[in-house]
Amino acid sequence: MRRRHATDLYLRTLVAAATWLAPLAAIAQSDRNPRGAGSPLTPQTVAVANLQVGRLLASSAAQLWPTEVLGAAGLQYAGFDPRTIEEVTITIEPPMGTLLYYTATVRFTEPFDLDSLSPEVLSKLTPVEGPGGQRVYAVDPNDPSAPLLMMVDTKTLLAAPRGMLKKLTKPGLAPAEGPFFDWLARRTGRVDLHVGVHFTPLRPLAKMAIAAGMQRAREEQSEENLAALEQLSKAPDEIRYVEAWADISSRSKVAASVEALDEASADRLAALLVPWRNLYLSSFDEVADEMDPSDPTQSALADYLDRIGPRYADAMLPARNGTRFYAAFPPGDPKEQLGQFVAQTAVIGVLVALLLPAVQAAREAARRNTSLYNVKQLCLALSNYHDVNSHFPPFAITSADGRPLLSWRVAMLPYVGEQALYDRFALDEPWDSPTNLPLVSQMPEFFLDPSGQLVAASGKTHYLGVVGEDAFFAADLQPRRFATLRDGTATTIAIVQVDDENAVEWTKPADYRADKLNDNPFGAQPPAGNPFERIGSLHPGVFLTGWADGHAAAVRTDTDPETFRAYLTVNGGERVEAP
Repeated sequence: MRRRHATDLYLRTLVAAATWLAPLAAIAQSDRNPRGAGSPLTPQTVAVANLQVGRLLASSAAQLWPTEVLGAAGLQYAGFDPRTIEEVTITIEPPMGTLLYYTATVRFTEPFDLDSLSPEVLSKLTPVEGPGGQRVYAVDPNDPSAPLLMMVDTKTLLAAPRGMLKKLTKPGLAPAEGPFFDWLARRTGRVDLHVGVHFTPLRPLAKMAIAAGMQRAREEQSEENLAALEQLSKAPDEIRYVEAWADISSRSKVAASVEALDEASADRLAALLVPWRNLYLSSFDEVADEMDPSDPTQSALADYLDRIGPRYADAMLPARNGTRFYAAFPPGDPKEQLGQFVAQTAVIGVLVALLLPAVQAAREAARRNTSLYNVKQLCLALSNYHDVNSHFPPFAITSADGRPLLSWRVAMLPYVGEQALYDRFALDEPWDSPTNLPLVSQMPEFFLDPSGQLVAASGKTHYLGVVGEDAFFAADLQPRRFATLRDGTATTIAIVQVDDENAVEWTKPADYRADKLNDNPFGAQPPAGNPFERIGSLHPGVFLTGWADGHAAAVRTDTDPETFRAYLTVNGGERVEAP
């Protein structure tokens, strides 16, 4: 029973995919289906995909495929043999508001009848009247984007939403003519799979997508990605057609190309490719720069990356032939290609296994050093604040009646070169007031640990002050002075670095409560006596701390909890050594 259920599920998945892939595929049309009755091409068609199923099934490549299983399962569960499909063509038009106009045409080698489908499949379809009065089947009569199924002739099945079907059957529909359709006719039907896209009508959509990417790069303050996307934003104006094709049955070749408007456009596209090649190469350089030159293995890895980086970057550039740019996997003997693929994969796998830990360790070390610098910067800001005001800041800027409004981190802004941002705050209003809340997303980068997944625009910081009755930041909001830190400034923690889960809005007066270790404000109650629960694990085996004397250090997560508690007090009288 389990085997039958698995087969049934597999077939249902195939049927669902065949029905619903239309709105998702990128698409083209066979030159054997000219504009006429039942043709899916319209003057608005911008993308077409054509799959020569019959040719693929007859090729030597299909000898290893379980075609007899596919045929038997199709007959048993769907009521037809999928091996009788000759070709599948999908077309797409630009979106009409929220609706997508598309077609999926299936041509069979022998007569096909929708009524011959299995009872189980037919039970999922609803007979309705088509736009021309003919009988069709609806996948979902209440969804205008869901396809209707109709037979164009005894061997051709057409699936399209009602609006598209109405257009196709409308008398006097203009023929699909022009350079794009002539271009398609010269290409489709000659390989196993061909996808062709008329890019010009899609240019506004491409620009919108790039603009969205640029906005995200700005929010993430990724100058490198922003610069690359700004270059890419010029490309849509130069492109006419885009295509991809695969010829598995005869030449084992897969390729893709972009065709420019003219030679001048091709020259401009070629110039735009250079920054992307350099951006790809920079990823190799960044990893190489993180290697420790005093470590023989890491130094050798840096040399290797310097050697292969330019080769891979050059391989990223497509070849040019006049106005076309193309990239292809070369044809060859399938056994030879398989052997090369296995060998290359094995080599790459061994290299990754040997080198990835070193690369990851180097990257983590660089990120941890950056975070330590951030913590030290905040510690020095605390000291500078003390020099000016003769005391450290309380953990919150308060209202006239003593109510916490804004975090001590806001008070640090003038001492870290952010006076302009500080001046934008209403210091007599809470952190989430209409004036102050928009400033949360303006968080300076140094409030962020680069090992986390957060971005500055999220407004959440990994660096929390230690707050408590006997902690650096007094819970009663009375400011500390150097003279009140009787346990010693070198053994008193002022700041702890937490993970993404425990991060807080940087302007919010919320911090690490050292006097309430069993009262977790960030989530579930921690185990009794465990002071590390609200810190989490961002760096392997350690978390970072800032101390009252201005230094920053990593503390091991296996530190004795009582020792860590001693670090959190200012006058507990414990005798501990600084880590």
